[in-house]
Amino acid sequence: MRWLRRAVVERLNRGMGVDDVAAAARADAITDKQAVLDHATRLRDGGRLQEALHVIDLLALAPGDDPHVVLARKLKAPVCTAQEGRPQLCLPQLLRDIAMKAGVQGGVQSSSRTVALAMPPPSHMDCRP
Repeated sequence: MRWLRRAVVERLNRGMGVDDVAAAARADAITDKQAVLDHATRLRDGGRLQEALHVIDLLALAPGDDPHVVLARKLKAPVCTAQEGRPQLCLPQLLRDIAMKAGVQGGVQSSSRTVALAMPPPSHMDCRP
């Protein structure tokens, strides 16, 4: 944990944003980056484009020019293009629908506790990848 804290502080001090720090730490933690790219390629080839994008983003969102990060970015572009026009799951909308069907305002009852849902009006939602 001390290593992680030092690495985060060092990156923040270099001017990296929180998202960049998280993406870099995630990519650094992957020991077999080629296996990640191979798995993303199998998902893509199997037509599982949304899943492939999630796997690709494990590396593609990291800053820098690591060869595997660069390959992930190159792999991502055609997958995004192929994904255009396909229906996408929008989690905020799904949660809103579940809550409305259950007749619950602002939360879903789960046994003895209520799980609050953030349900902004549809005009404030952005479901694009």
